[in-house]
Amino acid sequence: MLSQQNTSICREFLKKEKSPMEPHYQITKPSVLVVDDHPEQLKALLTKLQHSGYGLLIAQNGKEALELLALVQPDIILLDIKLSDMDGFE
Repeated sequence: MLSQQNTSICREFLKKEKSPMEPHYQITKPSVLVVDDHPEQLKALLTKLQHSGYGLLIAQNGKEALELLALVQPDIILLDIKLSDMDGFE
């Protein structure tokens, strides 16, 4: 389940397209998925990126990142390769 923070962030820049089969989301501006399980590193990255004009998606673990990727395809992913629940290569 996506965190409340991610759900609200997604709504800010995702446009849901109506589909009878399954939900499909289209990103309405360039986006970055930031995946990191260390809050201080995540905060530093977000501080640098928040005024960049990119839509930001945030995942705090691998499971959450995979859930987001099932909904959207970001332009780039900034990924910590040593996550607590899986490594960044999985």
